[in-house]
Amino acid sequence: MARIRSIKPDFWTDGNMIGLSFAARLFYIGTWNFSLCDRGHLPDDPMGLKLKILPADDVDAAALLTELLVTGRLVRRRSPDGRTYLFNPRLGEHQKVDTRWQSRCPHCAAEAEGGFVEEQPVSPEPPRPPASPVESPGSNATRTVTDPNPPMDRRVIGGDGIGEDGVPPAAGTSLALVPTAETATRRSRRITDAYHAAEPMSKWPAVNGIVLKAIKANRWQDDEIRDALLRLANEGRPVTVDTLRIELNGLPPPRAAPRPSTTNSRVDAALALAAELERQEIEP
Repeated sequence: MARIRSIKPDFWTDGNMIGLSFAARLFYIGTWNFSLCDRGHLPDDPMGLKLKILPADDVDAAALLTELLVTGRLVRRRSPDGRTYLFNPRLGEHQKVDTRWQSRCPHCAAEAEGGFVEEQPVSPEPPRPPASPVESPGSNATRTVTDPNPPMDRRVIGGDGIGEDGVPPAAGTSLALVPTAETATRRSRRITDAYHAAEPMSKWPAVNGIVLKAIKANRWQDDEIRDALLRLANEGRPVTVDTLRIELNGLPPPRAAPRPSTTNSRVDAALALAAELERQEIEP
């Protein structure tokens, strides 16, 4: 069962936490809420934890978990029966423990019996830098500028012949900058923000989830998805998976079934009754 946890103010300036990536810090805080007990036991299930903590974010849960294991924020243990689980050794030191909460955590019983083994995490190998091509002096080759941390938008170099580092290229060498691709999450946020500007009262997370599904389908461009959302907003139609798909495919919206009218039936019944009463008055 999820629990309410507190965050101390000095957490944000702790030297060990600053060394973690932004996503790893947020993922670590989320593990506090979904610990199986107040001792800090967690299931060894990276994807299951991601669906609870970062359900709509395009992140690698296994990589975030490895980062926390390598830095000692979490520990992986193996019980005598061979099953692995995670353990937060500092949760009990910084959270208020409620003794009235009777834990049903299966790992508490395993640790009471003893025999568990702590597994040493393996640090991932850093990526190797790409080999730069050898260019002969005076050649008219195109040199690709790479950035280990490229921004998410497309950058453009002017025609002044100066690179990003302020150093002019060698004679006869031109610069070609490879545009960086945005993640699906950033693309969906930008599209959803455009729709939210037209419909401020809409539920942003729900619309963003629908947009993310449309992006991952790889059938439409971002501009097409955004324009379809704005058309739905202008027509006052709700955004659902079906309405967005119909709008993107250029299909007419389904017509609502006409409601049966009770006015005509009441008028016909009243006329029939009046005719019957008139007939009875005329007959001797």
